Amino acid sequence: MKRIFIKKIILSTLLLITFGIICFYTYRYYREIVKKRDVATIFNYYATEALKNVLSKKQNSTDQKISYYLEEQLRTIEIVNLIAGRNVEGIKKIDTATLNKRLRIVVPGNQFKNTLGGRLVREELHAENAIPLVLYHSALDKTSQDREKTINMLQVLFDKKLNPNIYVGLVSWIKDSPNDNRSLDYITQLPLLKFAKIYSFTEARKLLEKYMQNFTKEQ
Repeated sequence: MKRIFIKKIILSTLLLITFGIICFYTYRYYREIVKKRDVATIFNYYATEALKNVLSKKQNSTDQKISYYLEEQLRTIEIVNLIAGRNVEGIKKIDTATLNKRLRIVVPGNQFKNTLGGRLVREELHAENAIPLVLYHSALDKTSQDREKTINMLQVLFDKKLNPNIYVGLVSWIKDSPNDNRSLDYITQLPLLKFAKIYSFTEARKLLEKYMQNFTKEQ
């Protein structure tokens, strides 16, 4: 009996160690996904398919609650597309209250080049205002003109006194197997400055840091 009991303890310990190792490497793998996210696909999707889908649903909906939700989605799409076009003047025309609302970006997994072998269900970004979206998009800046427009967009948001003391949520829904009917959510929450260090460039980060210091003093 003692031998059987000892064997069970050893087996349970080995299973826990194995599970721990799998979780550790899964987390490391997921962190690499976060760092190498296909930012271009996310913004391209919102300029094309997302807009068409929402307009189609809005045209066919008579439910007031659904219509309100779709209007909120259209506002998000508008902001995302202005940022994607580096449209500084367009951002200026959006009222502060709209830019200061929570923004949720959702893109189906099949839109990405790397679908993790068909296991990627969708990618999401949760932002408490528009600042993270400008920083996120800056990962696509290739020229000094691109970076200058990003700086100008950030300055517009800072002039509107958007709160920089926020967190950004990155969520990947991933199946264990392509044939599974359910998926698990892998969530990373990053302070805005840390988020900027992953996706943005030095000048933008310095401007953000300066704004955060001044913002704290003004509160």
